[in-house]
Amino acid sequence: MGAFEIRVHGIGDHDYYSALGRPKVKPMSGRSDVVMAPEAVGHPLKLVNWSRTSQGLSKGLLWYVAFPFTLVNTVGEMGRGEKRLRFAVAVVGVLLTISAAAWLIVFAESVLKVIPVPCDDRLVSRLIAGLIPLGLIIAIIARQSTETIEWVWLNVIALACFGVIVSVCQPAQFHYTGWLSRAGRFDAMTAVVLTTTAATFLIAAGLIAPKTNRREMAAAALLLDIAMVAMHSVSSMLRMSLDWIATWLSPLPPGETRTLEPEERSLMAYFDRTEPVSSRLDFVAVFSLVALLALLVALVVVLRFHIPRDKRKRAEYMHALVEKAPGLLAWVLVVATVVMTAGAGLLVLCADFLLTGGSRHWVIVFVNTLTGATALLIILRHRLPALRMVMGRSADIAAFWPVHSHPLAGASYRADALNAITDAVGTGHHVVLVGHSQGSILCAWWTNINTENAVHLVTCGSPLKSLYATYFPNYFSSEFFATVKAKSPSWANFWRPTDPIATAVRPAHNTTLDDHPDVLGHSGYWTDTTQTKWIKEHLTATPNTRPATGSCTI
Repeated sequence: MGAFEIRVHGIGDHDYYSALGRPKVKPMSGRSDVVMAPEAVGHPLKLVNWSRTSQGLSKGLLWYVAFPFTLVNTVGEMGRGEKRLRFAVAVVGVLLTISAAAWLIVFAESVLKVIPVPCDDRLVSRLIAGLIPLGLIIAIIARQSTETIEWVWLNVIALACFGVIVSVCQPAQFHYTGWLSRAGRFDAMTAVVLTTTAATFLIAAGLIAPKTNRREMAAAALLLDIAMVAMHSVSSMLRMSLDWIATWLSPLPPGETRTLEPEERSLMAYFDRTEPVSSRLDFVAVFSLVALLALLVALVVVLRFHIPRDKRKRAEYMHALVEKAPGLLAWVLVVATVVMTAGAGLLVLCADFLLTGGSRHWVIVFVNTLTGATALLIILRHRLPALRMVMGRSADIAAFWPVHSHPLAGASYRADALNAITDAVGTGHHVVLVGHSQGSILCAWWTNINTENAVHLVTCGSPLKSLYATYFPNYFSSEFFATVKAKSPSWANFWRPTDPIATAVRPAHNTTLDDHPDVLGHSGYWTDTTQTKWIKEHLTATPNTRPATGSCTI
């Protein structure tokens, strides 16, 4: 098989045959459907299937747990050589690592408050505070043995110091009656959350202060903020869930058996199993909601965000919004930070009111419902196409980059996907390599580093210019695009004005696809007749034949 087409799909976790096009489904009564299979392409075809995670629910969820570290790793690729960015990545990365260790300690202390321990409670608490950072250190060093990662020893030293300080000093036992105290003791974990979040926001503000490289620096600042907020909000929800499960499963009546008492814990502030709210940490999710609302307010104010009613106009508006957003992203971040700080300040002033319980159980019910709904959405993300698309697109961009800037980042799929493309190309000739969406990034990257087989390249629905060249200019530079063009006998790029992320990509030969009367947006490229005609002509062309270039070119 010498002449054939290779298709590489977009965001991961696709079915094996999704790159054949969307089948037409005729719903029937009961539990049956009639499905019209996509038409045969009429020539040899290979499909490259890739995914950002290993197969299985647990592997996928663990990848999302590592998502904050993966975002920091992505930020490290946005401005290679920028000193202020390197400093931000190093410091925020360490703050995330310390936060992860602190939350794991709190998880253990939350469970042990309803489980009897076999020896001295204070000794158990000290062991937990020391062994958990040690476990993270071992994981980081093991990761370093297989990949070259910056800042490894900085994270190791920070974890070692944190473990020693917490296990020896046990900050939650400091007698303190001022702000951030509960029952006469210091609320140590709340202090960790506030300190790491405030430091991250200050560092992010420093990134966007200079006027140089404002676009990628603003995006980097936003991702660092999101990483820290995600770390604390998700961890807060997990702590609450563990608290529920441990309390439900515990056979111990409250107050009748000694467990890990308030006087022995290292980070977890005073709590009582009989109280409706046991910790300020239960309200971290509310602060995260305030941050999300602040971001939405900033988008509306700065981008003058409005959604047209007409479907086509709405799609074209979203396309224009993605194009102009990079230039305004710094202002979005500034407005969002101001609004979030004001909202968080109001919540802090009302903290005692919220923690009194009693008739104000609606706050507790709201937080519990939010936590349960979020956990359920993450678990069922594969059955919710809209959520899967949002999570998938952001995750695929982050996971494209190998682990270089944080030792706890999620693994990259890029090397495996490139190897699969190499295997699919083999020794074929007249090969047309087609990549849709994120698949176009993989195909262009493969063409850039390819030294053997020259293949015709097709990119469709591609974010090469809108996302990658905008936010990763050191990699997707004019030299990169020139090299891809030079190494491919022909390079065609297909896009639509109704596709939010696709644009013309120069120096490729660009064709604007018409999706009237339907609004196809980011889908429907595999079966578009203009694109499939171009592929067929280049598969059958000989060196002495110049194939047609199609219509609607720009």
